[in-house]
Amino acid sequence: MAKRLMIVDDDAVSREVLCLLAEEAGFQATAAESGDAALTILAEGSPAEIILTDLRMPGTSGAALASALREVCATGTRIIAMSASGDGGGEVFDGFLRKPFAMEELSALLDGKAQVLNESTLRSLTEAMGVEQRRAMYAMCLEDAKKRVARMRQSAEADDHAAYVREAHALKGGCGLVGATELHKLAAAMEGMEENVDRDVRLRALDGFLAACGRLQRMLDAQE
Repeated sequence: MAKRLMIVDDDAVSREVLCLLAEEAGFQATAAESGDAALTILAEGSPAEIILTDLRMPGTSGAALASALREVCATGTRIIAMSASGDGGGEVFDGFLRKPFAMEELSALLDGKAQVLNESTLRSLTEAMGVEQRRAMYAMCLEDAKKRVARMRQSAEADDHAAYVREAHALKGGCGLVGATELHKLAAAMEGMEENVDRDVRLRALDGFLAACGRLQRMLDAQE
């Protein structure tokens, strides 16, 4: 069955084109001209498994819209931000696409983010330390990760490649130990960046990592 995709964009041409491309790619697409319209449609009982929303629109948009969408959507709904700028939307979104993009990029993003957490590792940790200690450990891991990302952002701004890579290496190790599969993969990619990689690329990678932190937290919450 085709996945239900809602496209939220205040530009009529963008909505129409994205809907046509999504239908051709095998999605069941619907559209909303604003964040507030999307919330109304969803609240009235029209579900969506994936929501692709522009970051900047009149009315409710950005992080506020993502939070409101989470309130009315099912737990597994993927909320992807899109924008013509370099702003990745942060950890409140499940991914980011820069306009213009192809539907193949959306599909790759969705497919590539499928495994967020190693369930075997989660079970082993729960058996070894209990639910409360496991919860505290993941909370500590995510808090540490966000602090390292903040330092990496400073390093990227200062063009300090060595510091950026050093923090990425530490992130990779910590995330791997707790079975945070997606975070481990993203950290490894940042660690492997060449010194001549553009600063904006480094910063977008950090935005993507924070988005993955949000996905991991929501998955952990769903385990409770």
